[in-house]
Amino acid sequence: MTLDIDAGHQHWNVDLLERAMSEEESGYLFVSGCAEEQADLYPKFGSIILLTAPRQTMVNRILLRSGNTFGQKPEEMTLLMAMFDRLSI
Repeated sequence: MTLDIDAGHQHWNVDLLERAMSEEESGYLFVSGCAEEQADLYPKFGSIILLTAPRQTMVNRILLRSGNTFGQKPEEMTLLMAMFDRLSI
């Protein structure tokens, strides 16, 4: 599966994912991660499981990671934490 990162926005290759979902080789397909298009594909998934971590753990991981600096600017962290709060149960 390919993932395009555009200024902090993650995009799935929807055509490729839909082809993989239509194949019946193993009967199971595990998709990991988040992308802006994911909600459009929810009806095609048999099950969706949200794995999460405590808020402070997420903040620490974002601030300390290298190779992807998205979230390290204050306005980006604010956006990420708003999304985190919206998804938290």
